Amino acid sequence: MTVVPGAARAAAGPEWIAGVAILPGAGVPASVIPSLRQSVVESVRGSARFVRVLGADELQATLDVDLEAQLAACRDLTCVAKAARALGLDYLVRGELVAPPNAVQLTLTLVHTASARQERAAVRRSQGDLQALREGLDLQVRELLGLSPAPVATAEPASGSPTAAATTTSPPAPTAAPRPESTTETPPGAAGSSPFGVVMRVMGVGVVGLGAVSLVLTVAGALVATGTYAVFHLVPGFDRFRMPMQAVVFVGVGVLAAGVTLAVISALLGGGAAFGSTLVP
Repeated sequence: MTVVPGAARAAAGPEWIAGVAILPGAGVPASVIPSLRQSVVESVRGSARFVRVLGADELQATLDVDLEAQLAACRDLTCVAKAARALGLDYLVRGELVAPPNAVQLTLTLVHTASARQERAAVRRSQGDLQALREGLDLQVRELLGLSPAPVATAEPASGSPTAAATTTSPPAPTAAPRPESTTETPPGAAGSSPFGVVMRVMGVGVVGLGAVSLVLTVAGALVATGTYAVFHLVPGFDRFRMPMQAVVFVGVGVLAAGVTLAVISALLGGGAAFGSTLVP
């Protein structure tokens, strides 16, 4: 199966291609994702909304690109849309399965990749197991795509009945792809990130803490040293405390030096963290 890049497909008309990726949230084993993803793919295909629907596993088998791993590392919708658009997808159905206490919840979002906009979202929670969640999957997908609920077939009359010709209600014609709405989204916390990205983020937090400590030490050391020195020389009667006050001044100077040293280290680490953050989505 070949995925045609968006630029080469533009002349062929609005042949919308959608991808499906499901991410496991907290408390969800990764082993349940492939079967759930396939169920979502079949429901999206059954909606007749897109000319082609590809699961993340199909994209990986064809293009050797793990879309779900890329999405897990994304922290904003622009990154999500860019990763999907690079694979020639016009739309992305992005799902996240989480397992709150005594329940399972599937959140599906429809992303228009060219504009990096979330068009719709549909959430379904079941107090039962994952199978109970699957039973309402078709309805959830149709809600996500802005389609009316699937028609219910009527019972076929007996042969020879005057109403034998009216048997079923025909399904609605597929709707054209809607224009993206002017809404934005910050995706939920994705389940996982690259090790390098985690290190950079941890380093960033450490640098902030180190900078705060250095500031406190510098200010405290300066106040202790200068205050003690001023009291010793300006206030009469403190001459007899020369040795203790000199010790206090030395301690203040030491604290001040420690604060300055930590400030230099914080500045150096801060530059490294800022450089590393440009390499991590």
